[in-house]
Amino acid sequence: MHSETPRIIVVGGGVSGLSTAWYLTSILPPGTARLTLVEADASLGGLAGSMRLGDLQVDRFYHFVLKPDRHYMDVLEDLGLGLELSWRTSKMAFFHQGRLVPFGTPMSLLLFPGMGLVHKLAYGYQVFRANLRRDWRELEGQFAVGWLKRKFGERGYSAWWRQLMEMKFREHTADVSAAWVWARIRRNARSRHRLLTEQAGYLEGGTARFIGALERQLRDRGVEIRTGTAVEEVALDPGGGGVRSVRAGGEELPASAVVFAAPLVRLAGLLQGPVPGDYGRRLSRLRNIGCTCTLIRLRQKLTDSFWINFSDQRVPHAGIIEWTNLSREERFDGSSLIYIPEYGEFSDDRLAGDPRRQIERYAPVFSAINPAFSTDWVQDVAVAGSPHAQPICGRNFSSDLPPVRTPVPGLWAADSTHILPDDRTISASLGLGRMIARDVAARFSGGDKAPWTEKLLWTREGF
Repeated sequence: MHSETPRIIVVGGGVSGLSTAWYLTSILPPGTARLTLVEADASLGGLAGSMRLGDLQVDRFYHFVLKPDRHYMDVLEDLGLGLELSWRTSKMAFFHQGRLVPFGTPMSLLLFPGMGLVHKLAYGYQVFRANLRRDWRELEGQFAVGWLKRKFGERGYSAWWRQLMEMKFREHTADVSAAWVWARIRRNARSRHRLLTEQAGYLEGGTARFIGALERQLRDRGVEIRTGTAVEEVALDPGGGGVRSVRAGGEELPASAVVFAAPLVRLAGLLQGPVPGDYGRRLSRLRNIGCTCTLIRLRQKLTDSFWINFSDQRVPHAGIIEWTNLSREERFDGSSLIYIPEYGEFSDDRLAGDPRRQIERYAPVFSAINPAFSTDWVQDVAVAGSPHAQPICGRNFSSDLPPVRTPVPGLWAADSTHILPDDRTISASLGLGRMIARDVAARFSGGDKAPWTEKLLWTREGF
């Protein structure tokens, strides 16, 4: 039996879940429904959460803002944080042929060592073409590796793309769609300032301020938030009438509607009851890989670059992000914060062990980049991780993507898979939450105004 006031349960306290609840509180008339948000972790934020690094509170994973991220900028304004968003010219480099090579500007492209003029011109032309393209559907049927080799040549692929692709997607590299690569190129190209430089933004104080502001508004608006509460079951009506309840933290919570905003690969094991159509099969075909991210705080700068990609097989990593070359906040007190992401099969062992042991793995990398580096520079080390950090954007992925509005009445389910072919961003997750909230509100009030049902959620028109 449902309670007298209908209850909407949002499962997942990451950006998509928080924004769904936040938008619902803006759309639904007061008293229409109770909202409950449950999160398995002790704190909110998901991949946008924060952690302690010595005496600092920092983002668990690096987050930056580019010019196309309008959803994030708009929400920051609504939360009163718009003036806390700072913009800087971001420097990029490649570690190539044993040395650090500047990259990201037309001049640095022309000076890139070991590459002929034809390959360099092809690179600039393809970035220009990617920025003009609006529809990715033609590309989703092509494999990324083959597409990159055709566009940039074998040498161009080896120099600029091979290590990124293989270190990020590992055994799935050959399966990735060209649409994902196009979206990545286009997002960066659209953030250029006067063509010659790329600008990136960051929130002063980190995403903890954003997540904290969202949480405060949700609580002020009467949303019940339960952290440290894992969902054990989503019960469905045996007669096909829709969702009945959510069992979380050992308690059964009656529900009139459920928004599952946690990793979708978990949902199939939680559903108890009849699932119509081929929805279960679609869930089972989703693929994700994990990410372990090591955070290292140095007493001084390692480089002048914000982002360093590796194009040298002697350094088996995709790249590193020297965050403080973008975010020069006083709280870092002249120190340098470096993120080193590693993708692949996730293991809790890396999170449970002594984080300072990671220095043994990365000291040779730092020394290769900057021969002056010494382990005496290391101030603090921490490790963050997620088993479902990166969805695999396979060829023709949209044809098999589970619908956000599931065939179970009253059940919506979405994660970063529905942001594809774009990469995961806070802004895209906010847009996803807004669309879900609009659809839930429309159905809840007896309407059906949302522009999508079984179709792929992510469209340039809809977002």
